[in-house]
Amino acid sequence: MHEISLEYWSKFSLLEQLGNIGSEVGRSIKAYKNNDTKAFDAALYRALDLFDITAKCWVKSSPNRVKEILRAKEEFLRLFFDDNFKDAEKIEKYFMCFAYAARYEKEG
Repeated sequence: MHEISLEYWSKFSLLEQLGNIGSEVGRSIKAYKNNDTKAFDAALYRALDLFDITAKCWVKSSPNRVKEILRAKEEFLRLFFDDNFKDAEKIEKYFMCFAYAARYEKEG
């Protein structure tokens, strides 16, 4: 488990939070494809920690967002634990949209 400060993480916008989750999602997919167990485990656990702390950030102010965050986490886990790796590209694209939107948000 990675130590992430809720106070620090909550300063990021939802787009930035999901974009950062996407980075770990991408790392875990790449490691999985390369059969790099050590890198996969590290990226997987980091992604799960980020999903969880993001849900905590939004649980009081926007329960509907929390549902989407947890649904995305579920789909991410299905890639590796439900013989559904064929959807990896779709999951990566989903999170890349948030990374692009976060960058646009900062620049705009």
